[in-house]
Amino acid sequence: MTHALFGVTTILEKLNFPVVNKLTFEIHKKEIFDNNIRVQKLLCILYENYKYCNLKPDYDNSWYYNSDNDSNDDFNDNNSPINDSSDDSVDDYNNLHIIYTSSIKRKEWININNYEYIIFDYLKIYSFTRDISKLLKLLKNVYITGNIDLSDNYIPQLPEKFCKDVIIRGDLILTNSCIIELPCNIGDIRVGRHLYLDYNLIQILPKSIGNLKISGDLDLSNNKLHSLPRTFGHIQIGNNLNLSCNFITTLPRNIIRIQVGGDFKLQFNELYFLPENFERIQIGNNLELQYNKLRLLPNGFYNIQVSGNLNLSHNYILEKVILLPPLIAKKKVK
Repeated sequence: MTHALFGVTTILEKLNFPVVNKLTFEIHKKEIFDNNIRVQKLLCILYENYKYCNLKPDYDNSWYYNSDNDSNDDFNDNNSPINDSSDDSVDDYNNLHIIYTSSIKRKEWININNYEYIIFDYLKIYSFTRDISKLLKLLKNVYITGNIDLSDNYIPQLPEKFCKDVIIRGDLILTNSCIIELPCNIGDIRVGRHLYLDYNLIQILPKSIGNLKISGDLDLSNNKLHSLPRTFGHIQIGNNLNLSCNFITTLPRNIIRIQVGGDFKLQFNELYFLPENFERIQIGNNLELQYNKLRLLPNGFYNIQVSGNLNLSHNYILEKVILLPPLIAKKKVK
């Protein structure tokens, strides 16, 4: 098995088995070679369009170069993200990086609803300097059997086409990607396991979020959410739902219909009260409500059924308004 990839930096995941079924390529040059013609064509399209992506706002380009080079003219002349500079640091920070894993013996594409989907086992795209939102629009009819990692990027707006044209059987990782706005069809995204949207700048969730069905975790922690849409109660999460470390002040009334198979994490928010009939909510494991500003609990709250732990610590609740069932029945006096 040869690996002469014509100048492309490659990393071979070589397992201690008689047959090597997977190859991992890390590409950060313009020269692209792959036995799968469809993969090669897609990568070329991404690289050719990368130069049209916008630079990150308020970005200081001087850190590309040594302190001896104080002129910005060189940067203006070599503004293309794909250059032949001998300085590896310039090349690393100014280029698009793509890491992907593909199976050698698997066919090059799969037919789904009369569309030919390019197959990846794993895909990671990242850029230190540019907005890659436009590139995500170019991922048309892509089928990923494992995970797609888009973390630590600059993606202020996740494209609608990405949610429509990409099928992910594993995790979608969008952690710390400066996302401000989610597409209106985010509820239609096809993710097999976990969806990580934590450590972003999301303020509003689209109404379609209620259509989301995930077998794993949905992580929306450490964002800038102040409220949840009414449709949020229809969401179906197989494992954990994490809304911690936001600025949520109220919950929608139909939150009691939510289906969470694991933990429901609402700690470190700004909740002042809980909706009526909140005791009807059914959580598969723990309900985390600590570090909020709860002052009153709804009537009948003591009937709440949680499979794991209920944490109400570090709130403003007064003991006299907490109604809990008696632990020991009083003995009848004869």
